[in-house]
Amino acid sequence: MESDQELLEENLKLTKENNKILRGLRRTQRLGIVFTVFKWLIVISLTLGTYYYLQPFLEQLLQVYSGLGDFYNSTGSLFDGFHLDLDRLQ
Repeated sequence: MESDQELLEENLKLTKENNKILRGLRRTQRLGIVFTVFKWLIVISLTLGTYYYLQPFLEQLLQVYSGLGDFYNSTGSLFDGFHLDLDRLQ
């Protein structure tokens, strides 16, 4: 049977090894959190930057779309009285 001194030394050695492993795990966890936050900051920044860059083009596109809707509404009223009667043409 081992002496008490040897058991204490082995226990101390295992405790130091566990502490080293746990510190490494904690460091990895912190780095993971930092990189996750950094990744989301990049995604949000790119999204806002892209919107800022494309905003003038989007506004022009919406104006063209609105103009097409107005054109359709105005030309649609021209053809309200025009009905094609196919039965009469035969």
